[in-house]
Amino acid sequence: MKHDQSRPRLILIQSTDASMREFLKMGIWDRQRFTLSQYAKDFKVYYYTCDNECMQSLMPEGVSHRHASISTKMFGVMHILYYLYLILSAFKWKISSFSVVRVIGVNIPVLSLVKAISRKKFVVSYQYDWAIGVKKDYGGLKALISNTTQRVAISTADHLLCTMNWLRNIAIESYKIKEEDITIIPNYVNTKIFKPSSKKEKQIIYTGRLHWSKGVDLLIEAFNKFRKSNKEYRLVILGVGDYLNTLKTKVEDKEAVFFAGSVPNNKVAEYLSKSEIFVLPSRHMEGHPKSLIEAMTSGCKCIASDAPGNREVLRESKSEELLFKVGDSSDLYEKLCVALSSENRSQYEFAIENYNPTRCFNAEKEILLNFIDR
Repeated sequence: MKHDQSRPRLILIQSTDASMREFLKMGIWDRQRFTLSQYAKDFKVYYYTCDNECMQSLMPEGVSHRHASISTKMFGVMHILYYLYLILSAFKWKISSFSVVRVIGVNIPVLSLVKAISRKKFVVSYQYDWAIGVKKDYGGLKALISNTTQRVAISTADHLLCTMNWLRNIAIESYKIKEEDITIIPNYVNTKIFKPSSKKEKQIIYTGRLHWSKGVDLLIEAFNKFRKSNKEYRLVILGVGDYLNTLKTKVEDKEAVFFAGSVPNNKVAEYLSKSEIFVLPSRHMEGHPKSLIEAMTSGCKCIASDAPGNREVLRESKSEELLFKVGDSSDLYEKLCVALSSENRSQYEFAIENYNPTRCFNAEKEILLNFIDR
């Protein structure tokens, strides 16, 4: 890899649970492409993913896609081959200067070895407690090794980027990371796309995975009751997942609930802009919920479960009255009724001030440049 004297090199490593194929399937590739374009403003970006094919044609200008030349779609084997590819790539990074490594996620078990070989500075994202999430959602061998994997990844960081205070506190208390080695940078929202419509429709919306842990069944139960006295409202559910068929069986009025499936990010923005109420009914924690803050910048009245991640966002935006008890569809119903009479400008104003991309990326750029090897 030739050294570009005009721009520092950013080696960007994507975790195995977020391949480009998965981004495309979930309809959120445009969001990730925008992220890459922001990095490319200041860096020459080398983007490493576990995909089994080159997708350079999808990259924004200034970003080079890197993937293992020997790969497979077979789950597990695909991950191992990716880890081997990162290890081999680290030998190349070692001989190139003017670069820094940026890791998205804390679930790459070979990260300490990759760092030892490359001798680069590592800036790592701790944007979600992956170990706890795996134990709650899956189990098995993955759950058994999740704590160790996360601990190794976090301890590899020369600097840790947390999206929320509660994650920062875990890093300090459980992983003994020094306070000065942590910076809180929330997820950003592309405010050029996510913005309010001049006229809201009587529409309640959810966007995200259709997984039992997301609590979408609670939303449907609450909406069934809400709909009886609010016939003009409909519920729109955006997203895909293995819980779809189960969710459909819980709907009482088939005409009032629309399952939109996988929707591109710009279409998600259109749905949110015209929706009056957004609900994030998570049964467990969220890191820093992207869908929630996108809904806020779209001018929705945002209701969320009182789970870590959701709780902090609503408290900081002075809208605690729209938090409902985790797992309680009756309380969610009550909050839907509260939202009807709520003006709730505080959420929108808070999101615009704190989650705009310029502010978030400038803060991260300053940190990355501090760790460039000269």
